[in-house]
Amino acid sequence: MSLPNVLDFRQRVETIQNLDQRIAFQTLHLICGRVGEVITEKYPSDKTANPTGSKLTVTKTTYQPDLNDPQERDTWTFIKLLQGQPVNFNEIAQIREEVAVFKVSTEKRGGLTREIGLPLNPKYDPWIKQVYDYLHNKKPNGFQYTRQEMWNTAKIAFEGLTYKIHPYKRAIIENGKYQYDDKDKLLKRQISEKTKPFTDHAIRHLRNFELKKFYGLTPEERAGYGGWTLATVNGTSAAQDRYEEAPWRIYFPKMLKQR
Repeated sequence: MSLPNVLDFRQRVETIQNLDQRIAFQTLHLICGRVGEVITEKYPSDKTANPTGSKLTVTKTTYQPDLNDPQERDTWTFIKLLQGQPVNFNEIAQIREEVAVFKVSTEKRGGLTREIGLPLNPKYDPWIKQVYDYLHNKKPNGFQYTRQEMWNTAKIAFEGLTYKIHPYKRAIIENGKYQYDDKDKLLKRQISEKTKPFTDHAIRHLRNFELKKFYGLTPEERAGYGGWTLATVNGTSAAQDRYEEAPWRIYFPKMLKQR
């Protein structure tokens, strides 16, 4: 998949005049979300929409490294080695960072709730505090738009931006229902490579790319972050395994990165 530059995308978002919609797009990007995970409305005629944005919440907590957790310890070791710095666990143990914890009701997968923890210090990403303040103080019940309204705004804001989709298989949906064969296997059709206008759903792809290339999140971490599934590992979905208490702690140190 070929995607626009993240900086260009962000500049486009900041041109959206309607503050409520601008924050909605910022939120969509930060949570690597489906549009239905931030909005609350749908048209009666829209049979495939299942907005869950009314369940979106954000709270504040403080991150302190738990170096007794081997995964967290490994993450810090990896980061310091990548930075060419000595691994001083005494210094790491002193770190305190305010965190915005987003709870997102995944539009698919039965509404499974996923948690995303992002640093509130604006030096890492000023959007996070902007979104936290807005959601926490002014918008506790999601954004009251339909996906069609979001698409119309995206079409104007991102005019001229495109992204290329490589060939893939997509589930067949008829009358709002997924189609299965006589063995209960989901039916899919082959979609050819094509270039599409960059609109709201492409934001999810762009954020996933950013999480991978800029922040260095693993496939498993990105699955938990964005609500995707991975191949079963030891009988348990690797993505599902991350939906334990504060799963964001494992990747959070990677998010403490300035542009």
